[in-house]
Amino acid sequence: MASEVPIVTEATVSRVVDNRAYRVALPNGKTIVAHVPARLAPTEPLFGVGDTVTLEMTPYDFDHARIRVILKD
Repeated sequence: MASEVPIVTEATVSRVVDNRAYRVALPNGKTIVAHVPARLAPTEPLFGVGDTVTLEMTPYDFDHARIRVILKD
C-alpha cells in the first residue's frame, strides 16, 4: 500500500496535558490532541498555552496529530 501524504496545518496550543500531549485549536475552531514524537520527548513541556505549532495529520484520523515544528510567539 502506498503511504498517504500527510495533511500539514498550524494550530495554537490551548492546554498542556503532559510533557508529550497537548490540546491544540485548529484554524477552523476544532480542538484536537497533538503529541510530540517519542524520539523528541523531553522531560519538561517544550512550549505552553498560546504558542503556535505546525501539525501533521493523516487523512484517516482528524482527532489526533503529530507536532512537527514549534513556532513560538
